[in-house]
Amino acid sequence: MRKHRWLSALICIGCSGAIAAAASAKVALFSCKYEVENRGTAGWATVKVVGGEVQKVDFDDFYKSFPGRPGYQCGIGASRDDKETKWSRKGRSIEVEFVDAPRYNDGSSMLILRTSNGILLDMSNAKNTYCGAGASLPKSVLVPFASKKCVVKFWDYR
Repeated sequence: MRKHRWLSALICIGCSGAIAAAASAKVALFSCKYEVENRGTAGWATVKVVGGEVQKVDFDDFYKSFPGRPGYQCGIGASRDDKETKWSRKGRSIEVEFVDAPRYNDGSSMLILRTSNGILLDMSNAKNTYCGAGASLPKSVLVPFASKKCVVKFWDYR
């Protein structure tokens, strides 16, 4: 009987340690939206941070079309536990490679960098295969810590 009490005590200590560790992994969700009338585009981005590390990124933007016609959409979604991306540390950045989805298997990647103002999604090496015809990914999106308005840098094709 004493062996069982001792074993139960060890299990309870182990359980409380796991619960404490889970509780200490602080979860933060940062999101923002934008609209740029002269480009005819609007979008949003969301970044999930757990225990100080980015775990998930979602980005979507929509381009208007001619009246009466559907618009075009671009989107990127990546999570550390998905099968379509490979996450690795590159200095201060995290590189997300899009590796398994057959049509994206083109060396496409995105860099994620924590700045003093927010989390920067650098999509300058992400291919536009993620977009419908007539739409393109921006160069970068800053998801601010203190604001709900994204800071977006577009490619200048002029």
